[in-house]
Amino acid sequence: RPGPPSKGLRCQHNLKMIALAVIMYEQDNDKRPEAFSDITMYLKTPEIMRCPSNVNKPGDLTDVDSWSDYIFIPRDVNLPVSKAVIVYCPHVHNSKDVRNAAFADGIIDLVPLNQITGQTYNDIFKP
Repeated sequence: RPGPPSKGLRCQHNLKMIALAVIMYEQDNDKRPEAFSDITMYLKTPEIMRCPSNVNKPGDLTDVDSWSDYIFIPRDVNLPVSKAVIVYCPHVHNSKDVRNAAFADGIIDLVPLNQITGQTYNDIFKP
């Protein structure tokens, strides 16, 4: 019998729900959200905005931009949706140089940190 899903897999599920909320917002409003607070009406629970690697309780959705673990990146209109990362998790789930990320088309994947931020793990966290 399989055990419970890993924290990394649950994080990917959260990112998928966030990406779908962003897509719905864009369809309903004909514009991109500027912050997580723009998409809260599409989220069922605040737990979606907290990475499972963080043991702290999530806050209220009304102030989600102040406590969410995930990093929102306003979409670059010059990139096709299949290449534009819109949300990523800063927590390490697999390798220190990759992160769970959601693309503007709703796809979730592991992405090298330097493709998201322009920096490597060692640039950010000097060993």
